[in-house]
Amino acid sequence: MGNKYSITITLDNGDRPAVAGKTLKGNVILKANRRLHPNNLVLYLIGKENTIITKATKGTRIRDYKVIARAMTTLLDPGKENISKGIHTIPFSFMLPASLPSSEQFPKVDSRSFNGKIEYRLRAQLGDSFVERLFTVESAPLPSDIVPCMLKPQTYELKRLGFLNTGCLSIAASLENSRVGRGQPLGISLASRNDTSNKIVRVQLKLVELIEYRSRGEEATSKQDLEKLKDIDLPSLEKQKGENLKFSKDGFAEKMETTYRSIYTDLVSSKSQIDLIVPSEARDSYNGNLMTISHYVKVTFVTKAMIDNPTLKIPIVVGNAPPKRAKERRQRTPGTPVSTILVDEEIPEMPDDPCDESTITVGTGASGLPFADAIFLDEAQTTSLLDTVPIYPPMLAEEKDHPDRLLDLKKASYPPRVAPSPTAPDEAMLKDHKPTKFGSHIRDFDGLSTSHAPKTPPRPPKPAKSNGKSSGENIYHSPYRMYTAQPQRPMLYTFEDSDASTFQGKEDEPSPARFASKRRPLADIHPNANAKVNDPEPQTRLTKKTHPSRDAGSRHRLNRLIHELRGSIHDYEVIVTYASHPEYRQLFPTLTALELGIIMSHVNMNHQVKVARLMARQMSYDQAFTCAHCAEVIKRTSEFFRANMVEALLPFCEDLTTNRKLVQNSLSEWELMITDRLFDGLYEC
Repeated sequence: MGNKYSITITLDNGDRPAVAGKTLKGNVILKANRRLHPNNLVLYLIGKENTIITKATKGTRIRDYKVIARAMTTLLDPGKENISKGIHTIPFSFMLPASLPSSEQFPKVDSRSFNGKIEYRLRAQLGDSFVERLFTVESAPLPSDIVPCMLKPQTYELKRLGFLNTGCLSIAASLENSRVGRGQPLGISLASRNDTSNKIVRVQLKLVELIEYRSRGEEATSKQDLEKLKDIDLPSLEKQKGENLKFSKDGFAEKMETTYRSIYTDLVSSKSQIDLIVPSEARDSYNGNLMTISHYVKVTFVTKAMIDNPTLKIPIVVGNAPPKRAKERRQRTPGTPVSTILVDEEIPEMPDDPCDESTITVGTGASGLPFADAIFLDEAQTTSLLDTVPIYPPMLAEEKDHPDRLLDLKKASYPPRVAPSPTAPDEAMLKDHKPTKFGSHIRDFDGLSTSHAPKTPPRPPKPAKSNGKSSGENIYHSPYRMYTAQPQRPMLYTFEDSDASTFQGKEDEPSPARFASKRRPLADIHPNANAKVNDPEPQTRLTKKTHPSRDAGSRHRLNRLIHELRGSIHDYEVIVTYASHPEYRQLFPTLTALELGIIMSHVNMNHQVKVARLMARQMSYDQAFTCAHCAEVIKRTSEFFRANMVEALLPFCEDLTTNRKLVQNSLSEWELMITDRLFDGLYEC
């Protein structure tokens, strides 16, 4: 810049953190010491994940980054006129995505060499010169949804001296709400039945934070115990010796059914609950491409048996405390089933300023002022801005010859455009036609009203430019995704695993998926204890049978949606955004059960119930959601929330009276037991 001019970026909130879901306002001050040649003054907003992993063997530092949010706005466009001498103060306004994660930095811990961070910056550029300013982001409060989690009881065969069978121990746990804010109590219910000749020495409870880093194929983990209770004593915990019940005895299955029913009764009783306060130092739960921050509750039953101590792990989501639930909204009562979900239909609130229309949507602006419209970077701008070549896979020629290759993830031709995600609209905005008669029953069942729909609909998105190759290209680009060439985000929750750690001399604990070896779950002890098993891998290739009302672009729209979900940081907002577009609103009711199942298999488990409920509601307006859809979704749902999914979807099933067995056959005996009242209640209606 020299002595010709200087650029300064100021923020209205100064050095205080900006809150996701709110408006970031400030000014760009251009001080021109003389007349300047015509150049556009452009402001970029960039959010990135950064990771660094140091290999212990060679000391090599491996760096990587991914862009999670990006937008640009032209503040000054002089055209062919020179920029006059003087001070030009140009205000700007960006609506920050409600799903943006907090700015985080993870320094080295002890002697272990790894770190990572999430950072945000503004870049003001005039010609070839630019200045940057970092700013911090505080995540939006968690939604005030109540999403309970009840873990299926686990039965373990205890042994003495490594081979003497001493009986079976059954343990279970549930959470009153798996979404909890810092400083809030986490309600945990525990129950056990000790049918062994061993005494339970103590029951321990820990709240664990696990951070996983990824950098160009390398991985590292960091784990810490946020809270710990060394010994818990509840009426529902049987610690004393009991009857020596062995799985080889006659009547074992009947005994287990009785045991599980008594455990369920204890879990729903208020006498079995203990509160654990989530500490203020807990980080936000985050599921990114290069880093994952997970939280879970670990319950350990310490025995004197010669096996690893039986353990339960239940995932939770930690964030800023959600707003208090309004008095008129539904509240949990002692008689409410544990699986019941209390859902607030809103996405985080819009800015308080009614004149602020700076929400960043595709093709429109992050502009509180007319001259500050946000646009999204094209391929050339992306390359020049970050010195990296974005991956835009070319159109595959063989697709024309194989129209049945729907949702082929490895050959998805149209990855979504990179952009920051705006605050998604309220679900009420998606209702553009009157629900069916059964839809009215759904609203009554949920206890929710849609009469608060805003008078002004959201601004229509600007479709991407078509290159003339396919009618399926000219469709909506949702801004809810992460910048990723090959999406690496794990689709389901993972606990710590020794295979994923790069540290030596560190005792890691096995994942629940690898419980195996020395402890025998009930499913191994008794073959009828777990009647159904989830599909191990979702299918990614569908048959040629499609809905007769589909057009030629449907296949590409589904490919785009799947590809975006694989890299998104907020799957629910992705679906809400797509559902607001007419082409997808017409597409959703035509989904087959398998297609809906494939979509759900790419939704992070923390959003599965809410996403499925939204999809079912959209399909029910055309009476298109059936028990077959419900059963397929349940198969793709995390084991922690299958009972919740049943309750969320049953009211939308158009053929429940005739095909309820399709849903029931997809459930285990435990899930049938805790959801039977839902089937009976809806069937009677």
